[in-house]
Amino acid sequence: MFDIHQLLENKEFDRSVFEAFPFYLISNPHPMAELINPNRKDISDGYEKEFKTMTDLDVSQEQLVQTRENLISLNKRTRPRLSRGRLL
Repeated sequence: MFDIHQLLENKEFDRSVFEAFPFYLISNPHPMAELINPNRKDISDGYEKEFKTMTDLDVSQEQLVQTRENLISLNKRTRPRLSRGRLL
């Protein structure tokens, strides 16, 4: 989520990122349905133990959770326009 957060913050999250999404779907070991409509996991433990000290940039857990929600919403709004029929 940190990388996506940075892309969104820097306005670098564009159509090309979504055009690459089908390749991510077919190359990922997780089921496509899980990637398209993910189960949300609590990131508190991982954030505190692993992420918090990994970067000099100040990104809160709440920002990462909001980024996840924004990405899911953006994916649902954008995916139909990218003709998902080509993949399925």
